[in-house]
Amino acid sequence: VTTFVINIILNVILIPQYGIVGAAIATLISAVIGNSMSLIYLYIKQRIHPYDITYIKPVIAGGVSYLVIYLLNHLIMWDGVTDILIKGTIFVMLFIGSILILKIDGDDKIILNGMLNSIYGLFKRKR
Repeated sequence: VTTFVINIILNVILIPQYGIVGAAIATLISAVIGNSMSLIYLYIKQRIHPYDITYIKPVIAGGVSYLVIYLLNHLIMWDGVTDILIKGTIFVMLFIGSILILKIDGDDKIILNGMLNSIYGLFKRKR
């Protein structure tokens, strides 16, 4: 309920000035506040924290991949769909490479194998 109320208030404030971007920002802020409140409540009542240090690896890998694509956007622009395909492929390769460099654990291996099988399946079907 608190997240919903925060979202409505922020939407009323941000949408008139920023439009759809304001709605996105309001939703982001309310989601972060709501999830933070849930984590704090869980820690206070149960004395547990549902996350450990291994959860930071995909965040770091995604951040590095995003940063490279962001910088690449300022250097090279291809034509529409070509741009998306090339930069999307680079992003996925950087993400997978970053995860491998950061030493993957069991859960990461399951996700990585699923991604690789999906990519392999796309190429296998085209033949």
